[in-house]
Parts: sequence; C-alpha cells; structure tokens
Amino acid sequence: MSHFIEINGLPDSPSRVPCSGGSMMIGSSSNCEVVIAHPEVAAQALVVDVRSGSFWIQNLNPYSIYAGVEEVASQEWSPCEVETVVQLTKSVSLRIVEGQTSDTPGAAVAKDSQPLDASKILQMVIIAACFIGALFILMADKGEISKDFDRKFDFNATVRALTLYEDDIEYVTVRRYLQQAWMADRRFRNRRPGTVMKCYEILINHRLVRENPDNSETLTEINEYAKRRLSNLRYSGS
Repeated sequence: MSHFIEINGLPDSPSRVPCSGGSMMIGSSSNCEVVIAHPEVAAQALVVDVRSGSFWIQNLNPYSIYAGVEEVASQEWSPCEVETVVQLTKSVSLRIVEGQTSDTPGAAVAKDSQPLDASKILQMVIIAACFIGALFILMADKGEISKDFDRKFDFNATVRALTLYEDDIEYVTVRRYLQQAWMADRRFRNRRPGTVMKCYEILINHRLVRENPDNSETLTEINEYAKRRLSNLRYSGS
C-alpha cells in the first residue's frame, strides 16, 4: 500500500500525488514537488517529510495553520497522522492517505470514469457538507464564535494576553492547551464529548492554571471557563 497527498479545494478536487520518501515542498511555485495552483497558496507553503515511516509537516506560511485540532505555528514542525486534515488556507486543505500505487507517479490519480450511482452521489453530498461545516468552524472568526458559545469568555483576547509571555514555555504551553480545547469543543462536542472533556482537564491540570502563582486574571478566567465547559459537557451534553 502506497501513500498519497490528497488535495481538496481546487476545481478538480480531490486530486492525489504520490508521496515519495524524503521531503516534498508544497506550494504554488512551479519549483515545488507538489504544485497547488491556487491564489491563496504561497509559493512555498508546506514541507511534508517522511521520517522512518512517520510523516511530519513544516508550516512555511507567516501564519498558523491547523493539522486536525493541532495548531502549527509559522516555521514549526509537527507530526501528521494519515487521514489528518491539514487546513492549508481558507479554501485549500490536504491530507495523507493510503491507496494503490499510481501507474503515473507524480501525476494526480485519474478519476473514476464510470457513471455515478445514487449511493455515490449521496456519499459525495455528505462529504461535501461535512467539509464545508469543518471549514466554517476552522476559518470563522474565533472571537464571534466564542462570544456566542460562552459570553463570559473572550477567546481572542485571552490568546492575545498569553502571547505577551512568548518567552515563558509554561505560558506558551497553556496557550496551546487552550487552543486545542477550544478547537476540539467546536469540532467534537456533539460527537465525542469525552475527547473534549479530556482536553479541558489537561488545561485545568496545568500548573499555572491550577495554582496561578502570579495571581493572573487571565489564568483565573481560563480556569473558570474550562470548569464551566466541563460542567456543561458532563451534565447537559452540550
């Protein structure tokens, strides 16, 4: 079984390119191993690296992207599991998938030329609806969603406050835990509430959030917000 990079968000999506060993540069430049001709995609946007059978990505954009619920900051490396959706831009996403070896390495896999039956059409409609919903959650304004979801907590303002402590690894970790919990809450709370609760428990149990040694108002707000969400998830299922 071979691995492919599947690209979504283009007129001919999904398209697949064989994932060779070593590093593959992805971007809109013709010099890249995987060329994505889309105005939102940077000339050099992403590196996919195969390391001992594992996949890693490096975000070359000046902004953060998401691999599943994990935020990948600019220039940062992150492991990437098979089937994990990497939201490269507002419109373009990709993932590493398994499949049969292509007869034409380096080219997109040809689409099935057989007529689509009703079940295939229904599957395509469901997949499209799920993708559009996930894209809205990922790319919609975080502040607006946060206020509708929990009016006592301003996610954007809190993240900005934590960014002031970029040189403190503990504050950086709290920010990452908060972002992971926030994203998981919006993506999985109705389907996998246990997963969301685990993210909030990790956040609450971090030393800074649990003890708040600096008596920080920001950390207090994070602690209270996480406890409210845990309570709602346990007793109301929302």
